Amino acid sequence: MTRGGTILIIVAGICALLASMTLAFLLRSRSSIQETVALEAEVQARLMLVAACMYVCEASRLGYETTTGPNHVEAFGWIDVRDGSTGPNTRGPGPTGATTIVPLWNSTLVERSRPGLPPDRPKWPAPPAAGSTTAWGSVARCPMFTMVRPRFAVELTAAYNPVNSDPASPLFGLPLLANPDPKPASKAGVASYKAADTTPRQDSVGRSWFRVYRDSPATFVITVGGGGTMGWRDYDEARAADEALVAQGADPKYAAEFGNDSQLFEVLRAQEVRMWYRIEWSPAVANQMDHNIRNAWNMGENHYFSFPMNVSDSFRTQAHGRNLGGTIRWVQRLRYEPSKW
Repeated sequence: MTRGGTILIIVAGICALLASMTLAFLLRSRSSIQETVALEAEVQARLMLVAACMYVCEASRLGYETTTGPNHVEAFGWIDVRDGSTGPNTRGPGPTGATTIVPLWNSTLVERSRPGLPPDRPKWPAPPAAGSTTAWGSVARCPMFTMVRPRFAVELTAAYNPVNSDPASPLFGLPLLANPDPKPASKAGVASYKAADTTPRQDSVGRSWFRVYRDSPATFVITVGGGGTMGWRDYDEARAADEALVAQGADPKYAAEFGNDSQLFEVLRAQEVRMWYRIEWSPAVANQMDHNIRNAWNMGENHYFSFPMNVSDSFRTQAHGRNLGGTIRWVQRLRYEPSKW
């Protein structure tokens, strides 16, 4: 009897020890998952800073879609490179038929706000009123997701025309260009190739966003986020946008982005990462014919020395002009949330 009781006590102790180890393992696994989710959200947010800077550069020169006239018009910088005026501007017919400068923004067009929210803002891309320290600038909110197929998408095939490696083949070793390179991802014709399937991939929705606030002609406050609030400042702002959509004739059940549930928004807000930056756009660009590609490889080269194309060193014969939309002069991380963003 004594021996049997001892065995039961030992077995019970071992079971308790295994249960404790299992619980500790589960708690550690849960903690690791939470840390991974937080890290992933911060990585997503930091990637959005790059996307926002690219957006600012491209929007400065590539311009915007229009509802009348040409489908797409060129711009000439947030500060017009032709005359120093506030942009973006484009060209248009003047009163005498000559080409003149036409602004692509209108400070009289505003986005209405609900009571208690920041005052009415001008529509993007208008800057704050000149000389005012209290006027608001415009905001561009950009939720990010992956499309099923973007415009002009091509296949991801690595080699459309591989060299024949069969020694028994009469085509052995011949680099024949038998297949078009590249091939469109859509096989439904040219119109489908030019168009896009903008349906979001579900695994990419609600993961990241950026928001651009224009606080002067050439400086911007960038808010980046890794999470599901889709770039809304708070629930009231999202609700105001829903009400504006309903006023324009949208179905209320489709206009309610968060299901009219403020608690859902607050949960998403608590789980996401937000960071703020301030940047300045510059019209300066590098000559695409001059570049020292070794600079990108950190091989100890002179970072302030560029070489022309087709010189004797083959490392320095590649064009590397990727900033034709301007450059970002500086990026400042903001320690605290700014009052206007």
